[in-house]
Amino acid sequence: MAEGALISVVASIVRVLGTPSFKELGNFWGHKKKFEKLENTMSLLEAVIQDAEAKQINSRQIEHWLERLEDVVYEVDSLLDEFQTEALRSQAMPGNETTKKVRTFLSNSNRIAFQVKMGIKLRKVRKTLKGIKDDSVFGMLTQLPLEPDTEHANNRETHSFVRDEEVIGRDEDKMNIIKLLLGSDSQDKDNVSFLPIVGMGGLGKTTLAQFVYNDEKIRKHFELLIWVCISDVFDLKIVLEKMIKSINGSVQQGLELDQLQHSLRQKLSGKRYLLVLDDVWNEDGEKWLKLKTLLVDGSRGSRVLITT
Repeated sequence: MAEGALISVVASIVRVLGTPSFKELGNFWGHKKKFEKLENTMSLLEAVIQDAEAKQINSRQIEHWLERLEDVVYEVDSLLDEFQTEALRSQAMPGNETTKKVRTFLSNSNRIAFQVKMGIKLRKVRKTLKGIKDDSVFGMLTQLPLEPDTEHANNRETHSFVRDEEVIGRDEDKMNIIKLLLGSDSQDKDNVSFLPIVGMGGLGKTTLAQFVYNDEKIRKHFELLIWVCISDVFDLKIVLEKMIKSINGSVQQGLELDQLQHSLRQKLSGKRYLLVLDDVWNEDGEKWLKLKTLLVDGSRGSRVLITT
């Protein structure tokens, strides 16, 4: 399977298993608990596949583990298709009253036979998946930190400027984002709303954010434009210092966190601002909420654009 394809199939399986309609199928066929366990297992595997694919070049053990996983993923995908196909087939049985009793008997028999057959298949794939999950490779992948890509090994820093002629083929993406940023704020529950640009490294998220940030319509619409590169370390104090420096051009050294938050909130108060948080890698929800609390003092229509 091509690199990236395996995680796409696994993600698709997790999505299908999580839909209300498939949960209803689980109830109907008497496999609700098995589907829930399968969904949990596939979610766990999804979380480590990307790291495994990156490391397989230097590890035959990881490569072999991925090959085993690929085989069973195809089995799971096929299994879910069988359930969905049978559900559609059983809904389409026209006929007159005379044949209903016969059909009902046959349908009940078929349903029991199908239920037993699929129960066996489910047990088989779950047993295989358990072996893959119990493998030492899975334990290694879940315990070791993810390796940062090359650009983050150098703790790179970005800036807000890009020339329009340097950006090729992103005009449609740019206009879609600008439309969201300038859209009506009458429906906003809070003064500030958040828009993420999400994607793998190297896709040009920063360039796209720069392209938007320097657009004339954006510069006319927002009273404050703030650019902060977060990169590897999400430290609230450092982020606040960078925000104030982006607004003022400098920041007083030696200020405590409380002084920084007070200064930032004063500068944002009553202003419609656009804040770009570029290259966000933080997955700590508590740290994010602490920052978010300090960003709500701007006027309605303020936006935070995040590349992550």
